[in-house]
Amino acid sequence: MNQTVKEERDRISKISGITGIVINVFLCTMKLIIGKKVNSISILSDGFNNLSDVFNALMVFVGYRLTGKPADREHPYGHGRFEYMMSQFIAIMVMYVGISLLRSCVERLIRPETVLMDRYAVIVLGVSLFVKLGLAFWYDRMYRKSELTPLQAQKADSLSDVAGTGVILAGYLMGSVISLPVDSIIGIVVSVIIILGGSRIFLRMTSILLGQPANEELYRSIEEILKQDKEIRGYHDLRLHSYGSGNVYGSCDVEVNGDDSLFEIHDFLDVIEKRIFEYTGVQMTLHPDPIGTSRKIKEYGRIISDALKKYDERISYHDLQYNGMSKSYSLDVVIPYDLKVNEEELCKEIRKVFEEDSVEIKVDRE
Repeated sequence: MNQTVKEERDRISKISGITGIVINVFLCTMKLIIGKKVNSISILSDGFNNLSDVFNALMVFVGYRLTGKPADREHPYGHGRFEYMMSQFIAIMVMYVGISLLRSCVERLIRPETVLMDRYAVIVLGVSLFVKLGLAFWYDRMYRKSELTPLQAQKADSLSDVAGTGVILAGYLMGSVISLPVDSIIGIVVSVIIILGGSRIFLRMTSILLGQPANEELYRSIEEILKQDKEIRGYHDLRLHSYGSGNVYGSCDVEVNGDDSLFEIHDFLDVIEKRIFEYTGVQMTLHPDPIGTSRKIKEYGRIISDALKKYDERISYHDLQYNGMSKSYSLDVVIPYDLKVNEEELCKEIRKVFEEDSVEIKVDRE
């Protein structure tokens, strides 16, 4: 990540954190005051939800400083993934608040109390609704500029607050004309919305930490660069690993002319790696796979292609080579994850192509 980008992300994390803290402290204070005045558990619940948002904004403000720590011996790829853990912490806080509010609302449902009508309560809820909606759009704008993952969590939380406050406002207005304990029921609905919103954020961040693929646009950008170079005959096993926003490492096997010298191959792959980093920011390692040029390998390749088509057009192969030291052929067969096929039977069919020649077959799923 270059210094200009880092400084911009620092600035955005600081502004986002301070903005979130100020707005949510204001909304929390207003809702707790008016909720206590009119004896509304749903408005009080919304106020405590804004209090949790204060801590979330504080995490964005403080947490990014931790993600920006340089790499060290224990963390050679830096501390960028802390932002995903930070988002998980925000999600846990959101779920905790939701569960606490749910318990309070159920207790109020069992032992209902009178809720007073007050126009200032309507004003506070209406202002909160529009402020939170604007904050959600603002978080989205800041995320697009910085790609700070916690801002996505903040945006999702703000939108859930909009939905929750809207329901509370509707319920508060209905409470004056309906004999049912609308306040408690609305509070329960809002609590469930909060819990579900937090769980979605937590699960999404967990998926990232477990190693889900990078976004498709990044893959396509790298593929376009690889396709532009005439020295590259093909590529496979393109893998990207994210260690936080703006800190992505990748690897890819590229097929090159087996007759070229090692020095020539090294030089042009080094140029391509630098080009990929310049245009995408991905620190890529390209592994050369020399293509065999013998007539026998070409003939085997043609027959194998025909054999694989009998199973499915999506099945492919690569790295068809002859190893002079082991005196055997080898190749990798690629099968899509969602395609059900008997791998043992498929390999047996491929081995028939080589007749008496020895062959090692590796099956990959992607």
